[in-house]
Amino acid sequence: MGHDNLVKVDNCMTRLRLTVEDNTKINQQPIKEAGVAGMVLVSKTKGIQIIIGLNVEAVATKLSEISGK
Repeated sequence: MGHDNLVKVDNCMTRLRLTVEDNTKINQQPIKEAGVAGMVLVSKTKGIQIIIGLNVEAVATKLSEISGK
């Protein structure tokens, strides 16, 4: 998944919520290898939730800074 596919970065208590142009472009293997607790593809084309844990806000903030989203 490149920055050009990322539309929005958000989070709730434990999940990183990403809105993407096309979630079929997401390479799930590196995400799983990063040790996340789980991952849910929310819809066929637009959403993904990655269960990170209580430090999700820091991850969301950093991803927003990196991507400009």
